[in-house]
Amino acid sequence: MKIAAHVDENGTPLPLTRKGRVQLYDNDAGAWRLVGELPFELPGDGSLGPLRASLDALARRLGDCRVLLSGEVRGFPYSYLQDQFGIQPWRSEGALVAQLTAVAAAEEKRAAEACACPSGDSPSSCGGCGGARSTVVPMGGPGVRPVDRLDGSRSFDLIAAMAVDSRLNSRLALMPLLTEAPFRPIEIRLDHRPRWFARDLDELGLTFTEETRDGALFITVTAEGGDAP
Repeated sequence: MKIAAHVDENGTPLPLTRKGRVQLYDNDAGAWRLVGELPFELPGDGSLGPLRASLDALARRLGDCRVLLSGEVRGFPYSYLQDQFGIQPWRSEGALVAQLTAVAAAEEKRAAEACACPSGDSPSSCGGCGGARSTVVPMGGPGVRPVDRLDGSRSFDLIAAMAVDSRLNSRLALMPLLTEAPFRPIEIRLDHRPRWFARDLDELGLTFTEETRDGALFITVTAEGGDAP
């Protein structure tokens, strides 16, 4: 397994919002060894374009690594890396090698849970490990559900849902809402529009508008020809 770690000069994990360096570790030989390193600092002006470009470049440098150990797991950089590139953020405490081992064990457990099949079924027959069906995390995560409104529409806080359950990505959380029949207009609070969003909504016959307020992006989804809530 490969794990990237964003750390300071002492090897202590840092949030991506702080200047540090990204180290890439591999344990294919049975012990963790450093196989790559690069300085990393996000642009400081807060503009989304340069921020995304910096994260895109980081993902390319990580290659096939899909696990990131950091001093934080919440916020736009993490949700963007997870949503766009499938990079799973983790936060742990202790010596770096111990943290890498702990994160590797947590990833293996997460993979095993994703492959869990009903009693009597094999992973290949239920599809949990690469078969026809994919494992879907419960919509919205524990404690986070869509809110019904008096006009029949509803709202959903994707930022809160992903903060509660780190296994979620935007597609897992939103597609059950967007494909539910009959469809109900919904306002979604999120920190950026996922890359898949416009394409998939067009295929579903849905349309959307968006606005920024209170430091977040709000997207309202309606059926084509329908009225926004």
